[in-house]
Amino acid sequence: MTSPLLHAPHYLLIDGAQCQDDSPAQALLEDPQAQPLYRDLGAEAAQVGPWLLPANPERLALADACVRSESARFAISYLYADGAPDLPDAQAHLQHLRHVVAMNSSRQRYYLRYADSRAFAALWAALGEHARNQIMGPLSVWSWWDAAGQRCMAIRPALANTPPPPSWPLRLTPAQFKQIIDVARLGELLAMVEEYLPDYLENVPLAQRWAGVRTASQWLAQRAIEPVPVRMAVVAVTLRQTARNLDDPDFEAVVRAAGDTPTAVLAWQPAAEVRNAQAR
Repeated sequence: MTSPLLHAPHYLLIDGAQCQDDSPAQALLEDPQAQPLYRDLGAEAAQVGPWLLPANPERLALADACVRSESARFAISYLYADGAPDLPDAQAHLQHLRHVVAMNSSRQRYYLRYADSRAFAALWAALGEHARNQIMGPLSVWSWWDAAGQRCMAIRPALANTPPPPSWPLRLTPAQFKQIIDVARLGELLAMVEEYLPDYLENVPLAQRWAGVRTASQWLAQRAIEPVPVRMAVVAVTLRQTARNLDDPDFEAVVRAAGDTPTAVLAWQPAAEVRNAQAR
């Protein structure tokens, strides 16, 4: 079978919430053919919600500029459809993805930011084949760039048996919901470090940042470290030290003594570096 990525995508899906400070993304939203999928929720929700736009070379160039930027790199998804693409069909299907229901004791309904590629990637990873088939609908491939700068693809599974009729909204088991929330929290933690402690991330590639926040978060969870400023500081130092700090008992002692204040964590240096500095 020919790879779908040998062909141009049929649609661009854009997360309006990430486009406020990005010129190429704003240009996509201002395109006359861009369709806000939250139009029925009012002007403000429409602006920050998902948008759907037929793809062409000019729009694809703008989309590629977005994924190379810091502010809108998770705002773009590339959608492929079987046969002759029909924009109203794709638009109607995506409306079904607006909500998910957590099948726990509360049965609470949540908005799903499926146009944020991080949220979609977390959802896709948590689902089985039938649910993946359901969320793809008329789409054959859903593609995006991940936090490590790699091109990813969700491909509609070919099921051996006819799937049951879709039931909306999508229902998630407690384990699936927890998996999605855990991934979302990793992204939020890294985003806070990028915003408030950018000096610690200087020259750290995207792939290394994502690996570092995963490693640091596991270390923090094992030690039940909860204060957000301290969690941010541990991630920042882990990225600067390429995780060497996490094996150092002195670092753990500093973290445990930090309370709610990250100052000492951020100032920590390995003993060898301190001795070298003193010897100069």
